[in-house]
Amino acid sequence: MLLSAPPMSLGQVLDGKDADGNLTNEDKLGMLHTFPAETFTGGPTRSKTLKTGKAIVAVLMRNTSGGALLPKRLGQIDRTAGYGMTKNVDGYSTTNNNRPVVLIDPYLPAAGVADDDIFWGIIGGPAPVLLPLTGAGMNGDIAVNGLLVAATGTTTGATTSGRISNFTAVTADTTLAIQIAAGILGRAMSARTTGETTAGTEILVDWAIRL
Repeated sequence: MLLSAPPMSLGQVLDGKDADGNLTNEDKLGMLHTFPAETFTGGPTRSKTLKTGKAIVAVLMRNTSGGALLPKRLGQIDRTAGYGMTKNVDGYSTTNNNRPVVLIDPYLPAAGVADDDIFWGIIGGPAPVLLPLTGAGMNGDIAVNGLLVAATGTTTGATTSGRISNFTAVTADTTLAIQIAAGILGRAMSARTTGETTAGTEILVDWAIRL
């Protein structure tokens, strides 16, 4: 369902528990909203500069990882059978070509979103994501318009995980080719080389994530 009036803007979170510790806002999870692709400064404070008419598409997700999830990383959607697959992120992505994933709202404050709270997972439109901290993790230089997939990481709780990498062909096998195609997350809107591994280096991506 597309929300006409979102409960919060990009860069903000929604409380996920009441005063007694019960989960709340379950009815909102999995809903979509579109936001203008504007310049953000200072968290949710927007500038007046509209970058493009193409909107950012975001889905409301609950953090069920057990700890805070930080912005500009890929979050892995719950793999447990049932409706959790439509509304929960249980950690950072750690597997090459992983799916389904969402981009954890890159406009969140540095502390990210606390466990059980609700945030926007970006699945469409232009938004930045962090690069791996090693050149090898990028699977080669990233060219403008290059196809991008989830990078290999360590553990779902490590903030060094949840990164983006170059798409690289693995085999000509048809079944695997279909699986790889399903894992394409978007296309690069800027170029990066394997030498650009300073912590915090990001890349602008035009996201097209299938959920």
